[in-house]
Amino acid sequence: MFRLPPPVKTLIAIGAIYALDLGVPFGILPTEIALSVAVLFAVLGLCVMLSAVIQFRMHQTTVNPYTPERTASIVTSGIFAYSRNPMYLGMALLVFAGVVYVANPIGLVVLAAFIVNMSAGQIKIEERALREQFGAAFDNYCLTVRRWI
Repeated sequence: MFRLPPPVKTLIAIGAIYALDLGVPFGILPTEIALSVAVLFAVLGLCVMLSAVIQFRMHQTTVNPYTPERTASIVTSGIFAYSRNPMYLGMALLVFAGVVYVANPIGLVVLAAFIVNMSAGQIKIEERALREQFGAAFDNYCLTVRRWI
């Protein structure tokens, strides 16, 4: 079954936010404030994703969500001590940056749909594979660290 890569889903969500704003403009924040806050969330999202990639590289495990069998270990240090899915959290922050930039609350619907889609269509599949591979160790990690934040 073909699944869109998470970065593509992120770009689609951001595009949907802009399309919705064109159809139903709202703009509740002045442009300068919206841009500044959006940049803040975008940079935060990129930093969260980068820190996750660095942790994966340090532990010599795969970043590719479509090859969970190549996972060498459960990474629990760094950003992974706070979120089991920091890369997806970072992507959600990028989508939220798009919502803030257009300053249109209707974009929150897109953000919610993005989070639901990532949880059901990506994270649960990955977690199932990790549970099969690492058993109780992964279950224990899930008990101590939340899925998103």
